[in-house]
Amino acid sequence: SQHVKIDHHFFGERLEAAVKRREVLYPDPFYRLVHGDSDRLPGVVCDRYGDAVVVQISSAGMDGLIVPFLDALQEVVDPKTVLFRNDGALRRLEKLPLSK
Repeated sequence: SQHVKIDHHFFGERLEAAVKRREVLYPDPFYRLVHGDSDRLPGVVCDRYGDAVVVQISSAGMDGLIVPFLDALQEVVDPKTVLFRNDGALRRLEKLPLSK
């Protein structure tokens, strides 16, 4: 079995792939950047609004990896603003704090 290090490089590869897929479809950077499992990032939804990104984390595993994820997001997308929208029902199931 192969061991994979979950760090900003790991997230960067997945974010770069997500951006490439969206850039083919959307001429402007206004789209759902990450849609969880579909982008190989379960528990994460990110919406891109130009130079702003809204991030929703719905799993305890991803909540614990937020720092390397944000490092990768900054490196790949370079948003001026990142807003967390962590108030969804799934966070309750994971016993995570709710915040907007």
